[in-house]
Amino acid sequence: MMPFSGYNYLEVIDMAVERETELRQKAVQIIDGLSEERVAVAIQVLEIIAGASEEISNFMDFIALKVFEASCDEEDLTLEEKDSIHKGEAEIEAGLGVKADDVWKELGL
Repeated sequence: MMPFSGYNYLEVIDMAVERETELRQKAVQIIDGLSEERVAVAIQVLEIIAGASEEISNFMDFIALKVFEASCDEEDLTLEEKDSIHKGEAEIEAGLGVKADDVWKELGL
């Protein structure tokens, strides 16, 4: 007994394979239309998607987080920045630091 006349199990499989093939072809067409720079970005996004856990409930938030993380490239500190850090650390060690509560009170927060 077949569920629908003229509709068999093999046709269902063929339809699923055709749909998957169409989606892959569409992805290739989109990538073919991109500049080299955008292809590199697309590859990074695809690698994120491929490595993403199924536990991720909001995939767009996950991608946004990964894009943000990638934008946080480390840069070397300038001599002025290093000097400021050392001065600040020395002030804290000398007991000259300011408590966050005091700053918040001063700002009325």
